[in-house]
Amino acid sequence: MKVEVMMLFFGGFLGFSAILLEAYMRHGLQADIAVENLDALKVAIHYSQVNAVLIVVLGIFALQKGESFSKSVLHWTGMLLTTGTFLFCFGIYFSIFYSIEFASKITPAGGILMIS
Repeated sequence: MKVEVMMLFFGGFLGFSAILLEAYMRHGLQADIAVENLDALKVAIHYSQVNAVLIVVLGIFALQKGESFSKSVLHWTGMLLTTGTFLFCFGIYFSIFYSIEFASKITPAGGILMIS
């Protein structure tokens, strides 16, 4: 599968999951979760939404015809951002919803990948 198509797919998946979690958080979760976990969940959803749009835009730019050195830069940027967003956001999601302690330990690695 082409990297561009994978970026579009994962960007769409991140956006879709962020919308679902935002709706669940607003309409059914607030009474069942601690305030500090709710704040962390809001941050993860926000990053997931913003990065989903950015990943899709990177995928669209990478699909453009023509060869240039920037295509490989777009591929690497998209892959690092996608991997970092998944580790960061889903680390927070799993640590909050399933109380998986290991998940909260991979969150900083995701943040580093998003920065790079």
